[in-house]
Amino acid sequence: MVTLTNSTKVSLKNSDIYVKEPQACGLNSILAILVHLNCANKVNLDDIKEIFDYDEDGIRDERYRFNKLNKYLNDKQIPYRFYPSKYESLSDLYKHLNNNMPVPVFFWLKILNFTHRHYKTEYQMNLGDIFQSDNKHVLILVGYENKGEKIFFIDPSYQMPWVPQSDNDLAKHYFAVDAKDFYECTRYLKTFIEVKYLKTEAKRYGRAKPQREKQVKLA
Repeated sequence: MVTLTNSTKVSLKNSDIYVKEPQACGLNSILAILVHLNCANKVNLDDIKEIFDYDEDGIRDERYRFNKLNKYLNDKQIPYRFYPSKYESLSDLYKHLNNNMPVPVFFWLKILNFTHRHYKTEYQMNLGDIFQSDNKHVLILVGYENKGEKIFFIDPSYQMPWVPQSDNDLAKHYFAVDAKDFYECTRYLKTFIEVKYLKTEAKRYGRAKPQREKQVKLA
């Protein structure tokens, strides 16, 4: 059982690492979390693109690609791991927000029916019949109010990359999605990207660095 506070919002940081392409929602979601965790400077954008076979259709989201990402993060001594996971309710997602972790959530692309009006200054697009596409889109869950009755997101492809670098506060770009619309646009998907902190690995990485330095001095 998740205990909800009256309201919770995660503060996301702006960054020049975000990719300004409409298909970059999945890629930018992963980058946004790494920026949030102060780990983005340890990774190479081209490496992340290669791991997920990023192209004009976005990232491939098979589980083995996340396994490759996690191996990469281990090699870079970053003690966080990313997993595609299932949820049953919004409460399952809120518990991650309560741990100060933004949550990338998969939607059917028709979610843009309800969100495109918020893309005012950051990105202008001609949506056409994109709402009818069977493709998926990722929004980053960043908060809730009224004990979960009002839920907040930011779009990682149509908003985040277009915010001027002088504007460090992404919170002013958050927007609300009604719970009814949320469930309509996630039907049969119910998938999100879960991020786990590995305390044991963090300790191991912490011990490994002084040991290498000692070996260098002995040499």
